[in-house]
This record gives sequence, structure tokens and C-alpha cells, in this order.
Amino acid sequence: MDITDFHIYRRYQLFEGVIRYTAQGRRIYRLMFNQIGVDIDSVKTYAEHKASEAQYTALMQKQLSEIDPDNDESELTITRGGELEFTPVGWLFYGMLFGRAIIDIRTIKTRIQFENALDAAQEMIIDCWIDFSKKYPGKSLFIDKMAAIALGDDQKMDDIEEKILLRDSVSLC
Repeated sequence: MDITDFHIYRRYQLFEGVIRYTAQGRRIYRLMFNQIGVDIDSVKTYAEHKASEAQYTALMQKQLSEIDPDNDESELTITRGGELEFTPVGWLFYGMLFGRAIIDIRTIKTRIQFENALDAAQEMIIDCWIDFSKKYPGKSLFIDKMAAIALGDDQKMDDIEEKILLRDSVSLC
């Protein structure tokens, strides 16, 4: 069983093509589908669910194609007034991570709220690395390495570490 299958089946049940969301699934898919303008209450069938999921994935792929997760850009900044602001990279990554923990990133305004959200999402981080690495292999060597460590794939971890060392040594020249 794939790790994503495990989470999917905890989030909804199917009855003859009709989809019924669990409480957790309802909160998660509401956050996801709101980003593409789909009301969760309008999704009645598994086919509609998969179509909305595909539309959300396409949006994420478009956003990911515009951002390099290995760049040196900060994911967030703290203003002089103490407010926390996410950069586009931060919005993408933390929005996806916190969405899985049923936390709306728009509600995070301070460092303390951010740290509390990270604590709440801690159990989802590994799943995020694994899912991201499976969907976007090679997009981020760091994430691929973290996924390999989580999956216990020492050979893949070593291969990625070599690629990281090569990349870093070339960029220093």
C-alpha cells in the first residue's frame, strides 16, 4: 500500500460512486478545493472529487514550476512591527504543509503562531517530503534526500548526497 493511499482512505469513503468525506477529509479538501474555487459541498461523486483534485494538482504544479525549492530565498520574513510575512516559496510550501494539518496559513501572523503551526504539523512533514518527492522527483534534492531517509533507502540517500555535493562544488567555482 502506498503511503498516499493510506491517507486518502482515511479522508473519505465511497458508496457506489458517491463520496462521503470524514471530518478530517472535509476540512482538508475544503482548504484545497477553495484554492481552485470549488465548494466542497458541490462535490458529490468520486469522479467530481478526482476532477477537483486534478485541478488542484495542476495549480500546484504550475506554482511549483515557477519556484525552485533549492534556492536561497527565505521562506518568510519578520517585519519591524513583528508581523510574519511569507514569501512566494513560503506560501507554497507552508501552505501545503499546514493545509494537511488543517491550519489556514492566512491565520499565521506572528512567529509564535508559526512555531505552534509547525508543532501541529510535525507529524505531516515526513508525509509531505515523501509525497513531494514522488510527485516531483528531482525538483528538490533536499526534499528527495529527506524522503529517502524517511523511507530508509540508504542507497538513494547516498546517490542524492553525491548530487548535492557535486552541485555545491560546481556552484562554488
